[in-house]
Amino acid sequence: MNSDRLVAGLDIGSAKTTAIIAEVVGDLPKHPTLKVLGVGQARTTGMRRGVVSDIEETTRSIRKALQDAERMAGALRPAGHGHHHSAR
Repeated sequence: MNSDRLVAGLDIGSAKTTAIIAEVVGDLPKHPTLKVLGVGQARTTGMRRGVVSDIEETTRSIRKALQDAERMAGALRPAGHGHHHSAR
């Protein structure tokens, strides 16, 4: 896995938060494709009508989804995790 080709996506919906980690593969730049490495989901909390009402709860939902995606992708997150997430 080439870490220079890793991409991540995050969808924070009113019911669930989804995170995805993928690797860009294929002939760049003509025919890029994605190989999904990990997906994580968590119930969204801390949102009301599309607006963050409790940042701590929303942050917990995001962290849970990211952790699950990283675990599926076989990634290790360094201790003291801040806002920077990396997959290896």
